[in-house]
Amino acid sequence: IISYVLIAEPRPSILRAGIVGVFSCSAAFLRGRYNSVNALAAAAVVILLFRPGDIFSAAFQFTFLATVGLLFFCPIVSRKISDFLLQRGLTRIARAFDGRSFALSLFDTNDAPPSLPRRFMRGFGVAVAQLFALSLSEWIITAPLSCYLFNNFMPWGWFGSFVIAFLAMPANIVGYLTVI
Repeated sequence: IISYVLIAEPRPSILRAGIVGVFSCSAAFLRGRYNSVNALAAAAVVILLFRPGDIFSAAFQFTFLATVGLLFFCPIVSRKISDFLLQRGLTRIARAFDGRSFALSLFDTNDAPPSLPRRFMRGFGVAVAQLFALSLSEWIITAPLSCYLFNNFMPWGWFGSFVIAFLAMPANIVGYLTVI
């Protein structure tokens, strides 16, 4: 993590991810408890100690706002979508959005164990549902900042993030495999 942060351009998002990653690995190594909110706050403090002017940069504001949205707002959006689908009787789809009900369905003893392709499709469905909730929640949380800073509202921003993830994920996997 440290070597990547030193090689990459020192943007707030890279510094934030690097500092949070180092705190996470340190907690695991020292067998301590990891708190993502504390690590995020510490990352902000460390960045601002060295570059206090970053607090006014759009990159700093977006990376920390989006991460806070990921930590706190995405689970709420997932549950709301799940509740909405449950009210309409779409139980199977609702399970994909709410991790609690999906986890409960894994221990359902009444059904025969699903086949490997069925488990793969179920896992893929959960991943797509969570990606949808993530894209929507990130868009909701960052759209006001975008409107304020750039006088620009992108009503389809959530959809663009959702679609581009299917292109970016294979590129990330190939990049990780290349590094290994």
